[in-house]
Amino acid sequence: MKRGISTLGCPEKTLPEVVKLADIFHVDQIEIRSLSGSCDWAAELLKEENLACMEALSAAGRVSVLGCGFNLSCRENTESPERLVRVAERFGVPYLRVFGGIGFDEEIDDRIAGITLRNMERFSSLSSRVRIALETHDGYASAKRCLALFERIGMELPVVWDAHHTLFTGGESPEESFQLLGDRIVDVHFKDSLPGRDGKRRSVLPGDGEFPFSSLFRLLDNTDLTAVFEYEKMWEPELPPLENALKRIW
Repeated sequence: MKRGISTLGCPEKTLPEVVKLADIFHVDQIEIRSLSGSCDWAAELLKEENLACMEALSAAGRVSVLGCGFNLSCRENTESPERLVRVAERFGVPYLRVFGGIGFDEEIDDRIAGITLRNMERFSSLSSRVRIALETHDGYASAKRCLALFERIGMELPVVWDAHHTLFTGGESPEESFQLLGDRIVDVHFKDSLPGRDGKRRSVLPGDGEFPFSSLFRLLDNTDLTAVFEYEKMWEPELPPLENALKRIW
């Protein structure tokens, strides 16, 4: 198992600062979703001060996934895949992570399949090297629903397995999701959380919540998969610094 962090955990940091932090904690992989307080990583990576750093990361194979907010099963999207694919291709990043964009209770029917296929064609027309990887998020927050989509569209996609989502939204144990998704998994996300009074889960420091870290790590042991700590300080700024969290797990 490799170690990974998402830049959502330190959204204010520049790319060189993220790398410095990753090196302190012997982190192998960096998943880029935000930089310097912005989620427009495509613009940030092309800035002169970041080019050499990103090229070095790419050459070392330390960035395999770039996270974006594109919704694969939605007809309308505000994020343009064309620009994201160009940047991913420039730096040799193999995967762009996308969401589904539908509700968890929404039926995966022919309409959803048709929209999904059209969006996939849009991506495939842009690059033969950059692939989209579907995260187990929102409407696809379970391995079973991901497989239902793949059966409906007649093909399979790489999957970013968010083990927190498949457990607390999808109702699947880590063991069940891992077995169902199998070799479709290209990356793994995890975090810790507790339910609030409103029923919504809130992120907490590792070990203070309900996520079964030991179960997940046992599954990933002796694999080449990366366990990416998805500490979402970008969306939950009240969380302690990422450094505090990493000291608890690595």
